[in-house]
Amino acid sequence: MCRRISLLAAALGLWAGIILPPQAQASSAPQASEDAWAYAKPIETTTSSGYRRLYLDNEVYAKSDSGLSDLRIVDAKGSFVPYYIESGTVETADRAVTYTAQLVHTERQQKSTSFDYAVNPLKPGTDIQGNRLLFTLPDASFLKHIVLYGSYDGMAWEKVLQDDLYRTGQVDKSWIDLGAALKYSYYRLTVLDNAENLSFPAPRLMHQLTEVKNSDFRRTGAPRYEIKEEDGETRIVIDNGDRLKIKRIKLESEGSFLRWYDLKDQEGSIIPVEGNSELYRMDFKDTRIAGTDIVTVNPVNSTALTLTIYNKDDAPLALTGVETEYLVDKLIFADNGKSPYRLLYGNPDAAAPEYDIVNFKAQISQETLGEATLGDEIQKPATQPVPETGPPVGKLIFNILIVAVSLLLVFILVRKAKKV
Repeated sequence: MCRRISLLAAALGLWAGIILPPQAQASSAPQASEDAWAYAKPIETTTSSGYRRLYLDNEVYAKSDSGLSDLRIVDAKGSFVPYYIESGTVETADRAVTYTAQLVHTERQQKSTSFDYAVNPLKPGTDIQGNRLLFTLPDASFLKHIVLYGSYDGMAWEKVLQDDLYRTGQVDKSWIDLGAALKYSYYRLTVLDNAENLSFPAPRLMHQLTEVKNSDFRRTGAPRYEIKEEDGETRIVIDNGDRLKIKRIKLESEGSFLRWYDLKDQEGSIIPVEGNSELYRMDFKDTRIAGTDIVTVNPVNSTALTLTIYNKDDAPLALTGVETEYLVDKLIFADNGKSPYRLLYGNPDAAAPEYDIVNFKAQISQETLGEATLGDEIQKPATQPVPETGPPVGKLIFNILIVAVSLLLVFILVRKAKKV
């Protein structure tokens, strides 16, 4: 009897092992968290450093979240490395400062006239700092080449730049951009070839705090674009598929013209621009004045920009090219000594990380940052779908045959057991 039971158990065990489908196998190890990111770039470094800076490139902007919330840096062990982002702009337009000035001296030398201005500090004993001079222009039409000088004491003068001031009846330019925040207490405006003896009263010195802090954040490119002429309008559709943060559009053109324009994003919404939405170019005997740059109030990463130029009854502009200037972001991260590092991006479900390092930006900015650059993009293979747990049809038929044979084997074994 015992042997009969053993034979039956063995047969039934074989039968059950064949006909019962195997359970889905568990993964040998949990899936790494970074597998949720579609792209990676190696971060190339040289010497060791406490903190590093890394500028993003076009491929990262094209395939990451528009707000860059999915960016992650991982070290050689797969651990996330803390970082923070610097964008290169300071959103403090409401803190613009204006200084008054007074005319303290005028001197005529041959055909030129020099005007000396003393800038009034906001409070006695405080520093003066400005990046634009704004003048009140004479009423008559004119175009004058000027040379600007600066001085700390009104005695020793340093050349700052050369520029133009003009009023043409159609457009005017009443400002001089200084290129940086200067701390001169005195300015000298020398108007060249001033046969008309035009006078320029004391200007205002402006300190506009919304500006690009460092030219390192600027990049230029030649985007793809398409021009369409229709009903007295020129529409230029600029491709920004990489979603770069465009700040300036430069039009290359020929001839003299004055046109109004507007700029829209891919949704058709108006994009605010600096100035009065005019494009102009005028050739004179010995000079050319032009305003063919379009500067947006804030960087725009729309995938397409549509520039509409209103020609009315005039011929379309003779455009020869389009160039864009855009801003890139900089990542500052702690070098924990566990290189090589990688940048992960392309995860629409990732929320922006919160790291303590952001609280130490002021201190980190005082340190010498090590350089880091991005290598070639690596696209991770798509995750394969988990196969169904049920057996395929061919295997099911095979199992049925095996079951039939097993039943026959059980029947034979039972009969032999009875005889024994």
